[in-house]
Amino acid sequence: MPVTLLILSACSTSTPAEQTSAVHTSATSTTFVDTYRATATVAAVDATTRKVKLTLANGKHITVKCGPDVANFNQIHINDVVKVTVTEEVAAYLDKGGRLGVTSDGSLEAAAIGAKPGGALVERVQETVKIAAIDTKTREVTFRDKDGISKTVKVREHIDLAKAKVGDSVTISHTLGIAVSVEKP
Repeated sequence: MPVTLLILSACSTSTPAEQTSAVHTSATSTTFVDTYRATATVAAVDATTRKVKLTLANGKHITVKCGPDVANFNQIHINDVVKVTVTEEVAAYLDKGGRLGVTSDGSLEAAAIGAKPGGALVERVQETVKIAAIDTKTREVTFRDKDGISKTVKVREHIDLAKAKVGDSVTISHTLGIAVSVEKP
């Protein structure tokens, strides 16, 4: 299924979605994890236009256009159940000695030919920056990236600023995981 539209639908405040959030902290790190789950039922399938009309748990309808990259489109039938799970994790941690720069990676898995459509996508972007300044009174830290661009952010109370010093590295990691499945009712 076109993942972007389903994600927006799953995360929309008007769309019934189960959301769970968690924050994990230590003296030198913070990790936020949000997970959204939504389920819809296939109400109609137009093979010519590759559009699927979905009925959400609250009774509202959305129509999704499935591009050519949606393998096994012909396996989608009325009353099938579409399940979407989106998990986003953002972590920042003191990484003394970390090398400045950005890395990214990802993976994509799709359902086998002939199976119901579905798949999973995981993307991760990680950037390591240097601490350029620390203001303990305002709890603000200024970071500088490898291109010399600076950004100042407010640091939460659980972070022990005494453990960080100008010149230390901080690594920020953003991971997005999306799983979509179409199942028989």
